[in-house]
Amino acid sequence: MKFKLDSPPFETEAKISYKKPLVLLGSCFSDELGNELQNAGFDCLSNPFGTIYHPNALCQLLMSCLGNETDWMIFEHEKRFYSWSCAHELNAISSEILHQKLTEQAAILKKYLQGASHLFITPGTAWGYLLEEKKLVANCHKVPPSKFSKELSKIDKLVQPWTHVIQLLKQMNPGLEIVFTISPVRHIRDGIIENNRSKGRLFELVGTLEKECQITYYPSYEILIDELRDYRFYTEDLVHPSKLAVSYIWQHWSEAFLDESSQSIAKEVGKLRKLDGHRIQSNDPEQIRSFELEKQEKIDAFLKIHPQVKW
Repeated sequence: MKFKLDSPPFETEAKISYKKPLVLLGSCFSDELGNELQNAGFDCLSNPFGTIYHPNALCQLLMSCLGNETDWMIFEHEKRFYSWSCAHELNAISSEILHQKLTEQAAILKKYLQGASHLFITPGTAWGYLLEEKKLVANCHKVPPSKFSKELSKIDKLVQPWTHVIQLLKQMNPGLEIVFTISPVRHIRDGIIENNRSKGRLFELVGTLEKECQITYYPSYEILIDELRDYRFYTEDLVHPSKLAVSYIWQHWSEAFLDESSQSIAKEVGKLRKLDGHRIQSNDPEQIRSFELEKQEKIDAFLKIHPQVKW
C-alpha cells in the first residue's frame, strides 16, 4: 500500500564536480540550495543581487551583467539609495556608492558565469510590478503601491527575453548547463488561486524553453508539493519549506546532480562541519586547546588532499 507519491524521475548526464563553480539565481529557494552547496564546500555564487522572484527581473539582471550595463535605475527613498533591478538589502548612502557596489557585483557574476558548469534559475512568481505601468521592477522597496501596476505576465513576454539571454549565455560559455527549478514557496499574499495561476504560467515558460532552448528542469516544486504534502514539512508560515524538507530535497538533488566522487567528498565535508562545530565539555584550557588543535589538524589534512573544496 502506498501512502505518498514518489518524486518525479530525474536523471542528468551533466554532473556537478568540485572542479568548476556554480551560480544560483532567483527566489529564497536558491538561497537554501546555495547554503547547502557552500556548506558542502562548493564554489558557488548565490543571489549576488539579493532574492528576486520574477523571471523577467532575473532576465533583465543577466542582460545587464552580460552587456556591462551601467544604468542600474538607482533612486532615492527615505534618505537611502536603491536600485529597481535588485533586492531591498542592496542599498547605500549615495547613488555613487551603490552604483559602484552593483557594478562590482555584476563583474563578479559575469566572471562566475564564464567559468561555471551550471546555472540554476529559480523563479517564484509570474506576477510582476510595473513602475508607473512601464518598467518591471525586481523589488518595490516599500515604495507606496500607488506607484505600481500589477499584472500576470503573458507567456510571450516571458519566453522571448529568456530565449535571447539563454542564447547569449551559451555563446559566452558553451558548456554551461542551465537548470530551471520553480520555487515551491507559495505566494499567498497574491491569493491562493492567483498563486496557482502564477505557478502555471511559470511551468508554461519552462516547458516552452525546454522545447526551444537547451535547458533542464529539476522538479523541486513537485517534490515538496506532491511528495512532501504534510504541513510538518513547512515552517510556521505554512508556505516555506522546513529544514527537514530542504534536507530531503538537497539529498534528492545531490544524488541527481553530483558525480560519485563529489557525493563522497560532500559527505566528508559534512562530517568535518559537524566536528568543527563541536565544543568540548571542559573548563581545562589545555584540554580545550588540544581538542581544537586536533580538529584543525583533521580539517587541514582533508583540505590538503582536496584543495578544490572551499572551507
